[in-house]
Amino acid sequence: MIDIGLRSQADHDELTRTIQLIDTIEWLHGELFDSNFDLADWNGKVRSIAEGLPDPPVDIRHTLNASLQASQGCISQIGIFLKNNVPTSPVVLQALLRTSLLGSGRVIYVLGPEGPETRLANANIVLRQDSNSLIKAYAAFEKFEYSPTLRPTPEVLAPQRARFETLRAQGPPIGEEKVLAAMSRVVEEALKRKGYAMQDGSLGERITWLFHVCSGSAHGFGWPRLVPGTESMPGVFLADLSLVAAVAHLAITMAGDGD
Repeated sequence: MIDIGLRSQADHDELTRTIQLIDTIEWLHGELFDSNFDLADWNGKVRSIAEGLPDPPVDIRHTLNASLQASQGCISQIGIFLKNNVPTSPVVLQALLRTSLLGSGRVIYVLGPEGPETRLANANIVLRQDSNSLIKAYAAFEKFEYSPTLRPTPEVLAPQRARFETLRAQGPPIGEEKVLAAMSRVVEEALKRKGYAMQDGSLGERITWLFHVCSGSAHGFGWPRLVPGTESMPGVFLADLSLVAAVAHLAITMAGDGD
């Protein structure tokens, strides 16, 4: 059995609350992305961001959509494992936790700031991340010799690279760790506006911890077993899950808020 950190009745109560929150996230996600949802019809906040960006290799609405799908899909899968006692392994739980955190963090980084100028600037950074990843993929795919149907054509590559150069002129892409560090500050501000009490910077430390240990585990490295944790994995999974579920809930709430 995987040790997720259940030591007391308070821990069991926290697990129950977290699973209920995961169910709420799934419901909110279903309400937002119903069968009639169209990316072009997203709320006014997202539309204004998309309209303020240059012609991109990847539409920011696709990025936000993919980030929300990753956030909700992974956190809901963890909920299924825990509610139904589905056999799994620690590395699966941590990989899902990492992906959910990255997805929701990206959404909050774009939609969380109160000022439209900051939202647009953050969206530009996220857009450069997504587009940089695509351009790297193109560079690898165009060298394919034995998979011609997967090799992008010059008609695809030329305009996409031109779009990327326009983006890159505004600044280089930044890594996930820096985005998460910046996101943690946005999350702190948003949670404080909702009445949560926390020390400045404390959330950032927790998110930095999660990013590194879950990334290390997801990459199959040995070092995560050298840091504090339970018998099963680094850290206390219950506490980490509660935090990521709260962040995922904030992300889907922001995505559905058209103000």
